[in-house]
Amino acid sequence: MKQRLFIFIGAFVLLICLFTMKTPALAGSEPSAPEPPYISNLRLLKTDSGVPYFCLEVHIPQSVMWLNMAQDVSGWVELETEGMVDSMGWGSSAGGSGRLDVFTNNPVPCEPGSFYLYFEIPEKDMTEADVSERCYRYRLRFKYVYSDGQGALQTLTSEWSNQLCNQSESYLGASAWAVPELDMAAEYGLITNAVRGNMAGDITRGEFAEIAVRLYEQCGGKAAGAGDRAFADTSDPQVLKAYNLGIVEGVGENRYAPDKIINRVQMAKIIYNTLKKLLPDIGPTEGDLLPFADEDVIGQWARDYVYFCSEASLINGYQEGDLRLFKPLDTASRQSAVIVCKRAYEYYMEYGS
Repeated sequence: MKQRLFIFIGAFVLLICLFTMKTPALAGSEPSAPEPPYISNLRLLKTDSGVPYFCLEVHIPQSVMWLNMAQDVSGWVELETEGMVDSMGWGSSAGGSGRLDVFTNNPVPCEPGSFYLYFEIPEKDMTEADVSERCYRYRLRFKYVYSDGQGALQTLTSEWSNQLCNQSESYLGASAWAVPELDMAAEYGLITNAVRGNMAGDITRGEFAEIAVRLYEQCGGKAAGAGDRAFADTSDPQVLKAYNLGIVEGVGENRYAPDKIINRVQMAKIIYNTLKKLLPDIGPTEGDLLPFADEDVIGQWARDYVYFCSEASLINGYQEGDLRLFKPLDTASRQSAVIVCKRAYEYYMEYGS
């Protein structure tokens, strides 16, 4: 009996919502266009095979969600997408439409009514850096298709959403905690095209080498030369510049492993080497060192790099209870790596200029 009562109450509440919301949900009501969607958090991601694509979040108004739930009664909702590449006009990228249900299979965690949308890059064989050099712009809108009661289908279209463009910001996809320092890093010229599309992603050895070269050039005021060294697995001029400067090394067998994710101890070594190139007298102060509890994992070879970066507040450790840890083998995100280089830049400005 109680279960039947709850079902009846739920159905009654649903009917009230359908009658009172600002939509043309039921026959005989005055039609009105759906509210437009809102889009945010455009990011440039990569497939497992390295193919770049865009991801954004679409936020669907509650009235449109209710309207879509009532589609068997009143009609259905479609989502239309449009993209633009550079100034080629709307529809030059990512155009299309379909039932709203098709687009709601990838919900954003802890954000009701928000869903991920994905857009392929129309041009083939584009790297992440190539995509970041061009302007990709997106917008969305809803279409409500319903019967007029006389056997004909009518369409009501919302206004377009706000627009998102990968070139409207200095970087995309950053965590809120990282934004203040990333904004400063952008002013210093330390955010490269290779990483700016998704700052929360992991950073590779090749990407970090390029940022380290940018740090050296911004501090030293002169371009780095590539030299004549070539690795078997990369001819990236930025990696070759970093090697020629003596701030990076290979991994053996004439390889650099540019696509391998960098870890914290490797990052510390590269930052130390970069600043050492600019400021030959730097080094850790032995008397001020507070040992890390995981020093055996750091290794004797990396001790100077780690303790210098920690003492100079370039790379912070972790406090877990009574233990002070460096976690040398943990990987680093792009935003963390750029922030480390931003702090290194400020260190040089304070002590070297």
